[in-house]
Amino acid sequence: MKYLLTFILCLSGVVSAMAGDVVAEAPAFRDPVTDGAADPCVVFNRGEKMWYMFYTQRRANTEACDVAYCYGNKIGVACTDNNGRNWYYRGTLDLDFEPGHNTFWAPDVVYQDGTYHMFVTYIQGVRNHWSGASHIMHCASNRRDDGPSGSHGDVVVVGDRAWVFYFTHPGRKRHPDADHDANDNIPYEHRRSSIQVAELEVTSDGKLQVKDRNAGVHIWLPNEVE
Repeated sequence: MKYLLTFILCLSGVVSAMAGDVVAEAPAFRDPVTDGAADPCVVFNRGEKMWYMFYTQRRANTEACDVAYCYGNKIGVACTDNNGRNWYYRGTLDLDFEPGHNTFWAPDVVYQDGTYHMFVTYIQGVRNHWSGASHIMHCASNRRDDGPSGSHGDVVVVGDRAWVFYFTHPGRKRHPDADHDANDNIPYEHRRSSIQVAELEVTSDGKLQVKDRNAGVHIWLPNEVE
C-alpha cells in the first residue's frame, strides 16, 4: 500500500498529558518486507489520531554488490496503535517524480504556520557503491489527513519527557564495520538494520543523556494533541 505525500504534525508540537506508560519492544521496529529499516522520523497524524514512523526502507534482504542494498530505496511507513509499545508496517510513500528506479533516504517533517513540510534525500537511479549526486526533495501541504507528512536519530518530545528513535546494525560490532565476501557483497547479518528507541533525561549538571537501555524503555505517545 502506498501513501501520497501531504499531511501531519511536526514531532516537536505540544501534545496532551500522558495517561500512563507502556514498555517499548526492542527493537522498536523491523521492516517485515526488506529487514532494512533506517533513518526514522516519528510524527503525529492529526487526521487519524495516530503516530506514524517514516524511514529509509533499505533493501537488506537483497544480495547485491557492495552497498547497492542502500540504493533503490523507498520511504517506508509504520504506525503504532498502542502508544509506542510496538509498530506495524503500513507500506511505502509514492514519491516518484521522474521515470526509473530511484533512491530516497532519510525523511523528515517540519510544521510551520499551518503548513507541513517533508524533506527527503533523493538520488537518481541505483548505485553499486557510494556515489551519485544527492538532492533534498521538498513537498509541502496544509492538509493533515491524506499523506505524509541511530545512527540518524529523531527525537520525540511529550510534555517534559523525550525519546530518541534511531537505527542500528545488530550484526555489526561497530556501526561503520561491514565485511565483504568474495563476490564483493556485504553479508546479510551486516546489512540488516532495526529501529530502536531510548528515553532521554537531563542530568543534574544540565547535560542530555540516554537512560539505562538495559532497564527497559517506558514510553507513552498520546493519541491527542492540543
